[in-house]
Amino acid sequence: MAKLHTLGLAIALAGVVAGQARAEMVTVGAPAVPGTGTTLPFGSDPSVWGGEYQQAYDFAQLGATGGRDILGITFYASQYAGLQGDVATGIYTLTLSTTPDFTNLSSALASNIGADKVVVFSGALPALSNGELTIHFTHSFRYNPKLGSDLLLDVTATGADTAAPLYLDFTDGSNPAGVVTARTDTLLGFGDQTGLVTTFAVPEPASLIVFGAGLLGLAGAVRRRA
Repeated sequence: MAKLHTLGLAIALAGVVAGQARAEMVTVGAPAVPGTGTTLPFGSDPSVWGGEYQQAYDFAQLGATGGRDILGITFYASQYAGLQGDVATGIYTLTLSTTPDFTNLSSALASNIGADKVVVFSGALPALSNGELTIHFTHSFRYNPKLGSDLLLDVTATGADTAAPLYLDFTDGSNPAGVVTARTDTLLGFGDQTGLVTTFAVPEPASLIVFGAGLLGLAGAVRRRA
């Protein structure tokens, strides 16, 4: 009975420790260009952008090297207060991979996608909430930000349509960080050094260390009491 009680306590405490492993939010492209926005790719019919859209991000904006899991992504609609539409209906598939150079995307979109690609989300998009479009990934992407490995987001849509355009916050390199992202799509046919203000959810490394240390301590406590 004592062993079961100790094990139960360990499991409960492990849950508390796990709660400390929170996600850090890393934003690329903020602050947005005032009074501007873009409907690509989530706020307009795909006939406007050809059904496939890519945006790449400077590796230096995503933190230190060593590898981090990207768990989700957020976009914002704050520049057109009161005039936002809603996300377009349809099935969206989001893929993350590495790409060699975010400022030099090819008009042959398939050639921009790295061999390490992962489909992180596929389905209908969630509704806009407080001016934010947050997509929680069903599969995380392990990313090691380093020279020659910028991050690429590939978005495809089928059956999408929208009654009212949704304008998402936009960056064109005039923010303090300068050019940090670039985009292309099947109709654009070239890459321009602009894109959506984007926030990535990644685990905080310090929290994961605390989490791991806590589990080791709890395991030791169970062995000592057994």
